[in-house]
Amino acid sequence: STNTPEIEGQQVDKDGYLDFPLIGRVKAEGLTRSQLRADLVLAVSDILKDPFVYVDLPKRGITVLGEVKTSATVVIAKERANIFETLAQVGYATEFADLAAVKIYREEANGTRSVGHINLQDTSFFSSPYFYPQPDDVIFVPARPEKLVRNVGQTYMQFATILLAITSMI
Repeated sequence: STNTPEIEGQQVDKDGYLDFPLIGRVKAEGLTRSQLRADLVLAVSDILKDPFVYVDLPKRGITVLGEVKTSATVVIAKERANIFETLAQVGYATEFADLAAVKIYREEANGTRSVGHINLQDTSFFSSPYFYPQPDDVIFVPARPEKLVRNVGQTYMQFATILLAITSMI
């Protein structure tokens, strides 16, 4: 048995900090797991000899809806995945997807909500803060107008076929 203190399940507070006994508040918001781990090791090094610190993130999903092969909430296994990696998890977009008008709905840490518009057919989206979806984001891939025209056309053709069948029986 070792005398290693263990703290499990710490949550980042609304201001982006973790609160620990003995070492106090440690800023976590905006850091990668490895950066946070390094900061925590440094913070406890005066108290513990050769501290072991493990940082993990809660498994929270990104919901992908609209013109994709399979609408779903996906959990990304790596720390940071871009929008293409996220879309790949649902089979990417259908033939009717409007990749120039993708929307990402996000709730910020301070509670405000935002909508990001991304044109996946233009390389300018690489610099967008929405290029890397965040946990709990909702990605919506809308349909191109051609899908509506095609669906209305198919419905019209079915109706016309039924009408023709009825009139030929009269």
